[in-house]
Amino acid sequence: MKKTTCCQPKGTEILKALSIRQPWATLVMQGAKTMEIRSWRPVKMVFPETLLIHAGQKPDSNATGRFELPHDLPGGVILGQVVMTGITSYENEAQWLKDLSIHLNRPEAYHRGLYGFRFSQPRQYPKPIPFKGRLGFFKVPASTVRFPGPGYY
Repeated sequence: MKKTTCCQPKGTEILKALSIRQPWATLVMQGAKTMEIRSWRPVKMVFPETLLIHAGQKPDSNATGRFELPHDLPGGVILGQVVMTGITSYENEAQWLKDLSIHLNRPEAYHRGLYGFRFSQPRQYPKPIPFKGRLGFFKVPASTVRFPGPGYY
């Protein structure tokens, strides 16, 4: 008997997702935040690439209250999708400061080794989809985000 190396049935479409803490995930879906900052660079990505945005269970306590958003933002859910268009490598503080309006982090948060994931075309789903997130990019079966049709929500 052959071993299966994948956890999905053959032919199942898989989407890539990224978990982002609240309130950042909501700001991405609103189009207010078009760059997510990470300390790691993704490998083997071809741009543009559609990416699901997952709101993590644990909010970023340093960012809560900085923005005019509800205090009960959802966590542990897929909020929608974006198109990831590229990566910026932050080599110096001047570059970081120039992009404050798109990544929305505080000026003092800069340190060497940060990468900005550039997003465009946010599409928020009508209703958050419960799903357990993971660190880094993770896989989500496409059937998870397919909706039965008009009038479902």
